[in-house]
Amino acid sequence: MSLQIILVRHGEDADNARHIINGHRQTSLTPRGQKQAQEAAQKIKKEKIDVFYSSPLKRAQETAQIIEKIIIKPLFKIQPLLIERDFGILTGKEAALFSQYASHFLTSPSGVKFFWGVKKEESFSSLMKRAQKLIFFLKKEHSHQKILLVGHMEINLMIEASLHKETSWRRALKRFRPMKNGEVRLLSSGF
Repeated sequence: MSLQIILVRHGEDADNARHIINGHRQTSLTPRGQKQAQEAAQKIKKEKIDVFYSSPLKRAQETAQIIEKIIIKPLFKIQPLLIERDFGILTGKEAALFSQYASHFLTSPSGVKFFWGVKKEESFSSLMKRAQKLIFFLKKEHSHQKILLVGHMEINLMIEASLHKETSWRRALKRFRPMKNGEVRLLSSGF
């Protein structure tokens, strides 16, 4: 059996609902986000999960707590590598304003607009390296196990790309579909 990852994006939080770029902000799930987390848990409750990690951000931890109540075991642990990308000076600003601050843009085939070139941001190159570091850790520590990860849109995208041996973050943004709030994906990779 190869490494299997169940990837979940956190449920909708207050910033998502108001179209605010949240990055590392500590925002809670909305009632809709709580429902999305419950639905995600129902989709995976019959899976035999060996290891369960969550981003340290509040919206991901709240999602993990809801999932944990339904799947019972294992209990989730915090994994700092799952934290969302830092959006620098755009953090906390309306999403509609990103074009005023970013120097580069890319619209994915699914219509999601990605941006970079913002002061104090985490670069996509750094994000891709962080995802690759996480995959290396998971393969080393949990080979042949089923792992549940609760993360965020951009880190989850880079995790999926890295698991499929994609090394270019630009190609990853074009090739892999970003996850919606509360979405679940089952991924696997051989060695």
